[in-house]
Amino acid sequence: MVYKFSYPKHVKKALDIISIIGKRLNVLIWVSDSRSPYLTSKYIPELLNKIDYDRKLIVFVNKMDLVNDFDYGLFRNYLKQILKRDFTVLYGSYKNCKELYNYLERLSNNELFLNCLFVGLPNVGKSSIINCLVNKKKTEVSVLPGTTRNLKWISLRYNIKILDSPGVVLPFQITQEELVELLELKIINRSFISAPNNKFL
Repeated sequence: MVYKFSYPKHVKKALDIISIIGKRLNVLIWVSDSRSPYLTSKYIPELLNKIDYDRKLIVFVNKMDLVNDFDYGLFRNYLKQILKRDFTVLYGSYKNCKELYNYLERLSNNELFLNCLFVGLPNVGKSSIINCLVNKKKTEVSVLPGTTRNLKWISLRYNIKILDSPGVVLPFQITQEELVELLELKIINRSFISAPNNKFL
């Protein structure tokens, strides 16, 4: 059985706005979940095409404190295969985002202003990472997917701005195994999915 994600209206609205302001963005930070890094990174190319983005890309693997082992080399090779472009991959958690902070600080030394978009699937921890970066609760967080509903600009430093975004759920098809994985990790819930009537759902 193959399932298809629906396209929540607030996500479509956010993506439309991002497409318009895309030229103002210097950095796109895709947040993946370390417990399912491949599945939560799978749709980066589709998003880049959707918003026509070709500038700096960072893949931040979040929730590293929740995994015991992680094959860094294998994951980097996976990203090379699907992205076919330059990228930087960083690792951390909402408790430890120093590597990301330092990297953005270095980038800002070469830019008058750094406008960073945080994006990724629902509930991968985008808002938590932003709160970690600014060391304050600037965005609402929850264990429920879809908590962030609107775009929100936040100042990290005088020349670094961060744009928080709703979890991106683009229309795409997934297998039953992938669906189970995303449901178990609470990255999505059943309201995101359209499928024929069946016992599984």
